[in-house]
Amino acid sequence: MKKIYVLLGATFFSTLVLAQKNSAVKMRKEKNPITEQMPTPKKEHQTKVTIWSNDFATASDWAISNNTNDQQDWVISTSTATNLGYGTGAWVDGSNTVTNENGYALFDSDFVGADGGNQDALMTYTGSVDCSAYPNVVLEFNQRIRMWQTTETIFEISNDGGTTWIPFSVNLDKNVSTLYQENAQINITSAAGGQSNVKLRLRYIGSWDYAWLVDDLKIVEQPANDIRSISPFFAGTNNEGIEYGRTPLVHLDASYDVGGYAYNFGAAAATSVIADVDFGSFNFSYTVGSVPSGDTLIYGNTENPSTPVGVYSGLYTVSSAEELTTDPSYTNNVAKRNFAVTTNLYSVDGIGVNPAELQATASLGSNSFDTPTGTIFANMYHLRGGDNVINSIEIALGTGTTANTQIQVAIIDTAELFADGSQPLLDLNGNEALSNFYVITAADVAAGKATVFFNQ
Repeated sequence: MKKIYVLLGATFFSTLVLAQKNSAVKMRKEKNPITEQMPTPKKEHQTKVTIWSNDFATASDWAISNNTNDQQDWVISTSTATNLGYGTGAWVDGSNTVTNENGYALFDSDFVGADGGNQDALMTYTGSVDCSAYPNVVLEFNQRIRMWQTTETIFEISNDGGTTWIPFSVNLDKNVSTLYQENAQINITSAAGGQSNVKLRLRYIGSWDYAWLVDDLKIVEQPANDIRSISPFFAGTNNEGIEYGRTPLVHLDASYDVGGYAYNFGAAAATSVIADVDFGSFNFSYTVGSVPSGDTLIYGNTENPSTPVGVYSGLYTVSSAEELTTDPSYTNNVAKRNFAVTTNLYSVDGIGVNPAELQATASLGSNSFDTPTGTIFANMYHLRGGDNVINSIEIALGTGTTANTQIQVAIIDTAELFADGSQPLLDLNGNEALSNFYVITAADVAAGKATVFFNQ
C-alpha cells in the first residue's frame, strides 16, 4: 500500500508562497465490555435550577487587573466588529441567544499584545455566590474563542473569599487557529459545591494571540442525569486514524473502526447505557454499560458496511436508563459524523459534507509567517488499488488570499517527507509529480478555490 503526502491538499490557505522546505521558518500567527445489567429506575423529568447569573451589563460587578504590570486588560465591550482578535470577530447570533448587546467580557489578545510579549489578565466578580444548598454545581457560559499556541483560558474559583483560587482550564480540546462559538459548561463541584462564599474570575494567559469573548455566566445545579455523546469516529482500519471527508470508491479501506465516547456529565451514575450509530443505509448498536459520574467510556467495533458513492450522515446516540428524551439536557445525547464516497475526489476536510454546525475551518498562508518563503503544507492520503492517476489538486483559498500569488503543488512519498525531504514522486516516464508555479487569479479569489494541474 502506497501512502503519499499531497502538498496543498483540500484545506484552507491564504496568500500562499511555496518554495523549498525550510525547517527554520518562524511562525507568526495563523493565527484531532459487557457489564451487569442494572434494574431500571423510574425516570423523572429534570429541571435545571439557576443559582446565580451575570450578563456583564453592570461594569461595577467586575474588577479588572493583570499580573504583568501593563495595559493588556480585559474590557467589557458591546462591539460588533468583525476584526476583533485578528478576525475572531464579535458574536454572530441570529437566534439572539447571547446578550452581547448589553455588554460582554472581551480579551482581545491581538489588539493589546505585541510580538514577543506575554499576557496574564484577570477579571474578578466583586460579589460572592451562596452555593451551600447545592452539593453539585456547574458553571455555564457563552463564548466565542480562537486559540493560539500560547493561549490558556481559565476560570478560577475561590471558596474562601478570594484568599486561594482553584483553576478550571477550558478549551483544552480546541484546535489552534479555529473559530468556535458555543455554550459551554464546567463542573465546578470540587471547588464550589456546598460552599457559602464562592467567588469567581476569568483569566487569560497568552502572548499575542487571537481573542476570548465571554457572556451570560450562570452557576446552575448539576443535573443528576446527563449522559453525552462526544467524539464520534468513522475511520478506515488501515488509515492510521485519519478520517477523510471524501474518499474515492477505489481507495476505500476494506473495514472501518466505528464508535465514539459516552461521557457522563451528570451527578449520578448512568446505567444501562446504549450507543446507537445510524447512517440510514446501515446502523450498529453497542452496549456501553454503567458510566460513573465524570467518567468517559469508549464504545465501538470494526465494521464492514456497504458504502457506494454518496454522502453519509451519521447520528451517534447514547442513552441511559435514567435520562428522558424530553429532558433539557438530552440534546447532547446525539453527535453527528458525516463523510462522502466519491468517484474521483479525495479530501481530508469535510467542507460541504459536514453539517453546518461542524463546518469550523482555519487557514494558513503567507500572512501566517514572518518568513513565508520555503513553507510546505501537506495532507496525507492512502492510495490502494484501482486507478492511481492524480491529475490536479483543488485548494480552498482563505479570505486573505490576493490575486497574483504563486503556488506550486507536488506529490511526495511519506518515507521521503518523514526523512525531512521534499523530492516529488516520479511517474512511469521518470517525470516529477510537480506542477508549474500557478498564479492565483481574481476569478480564483472570487470562487474561493483554485485548481492546479500537474504537467503529466
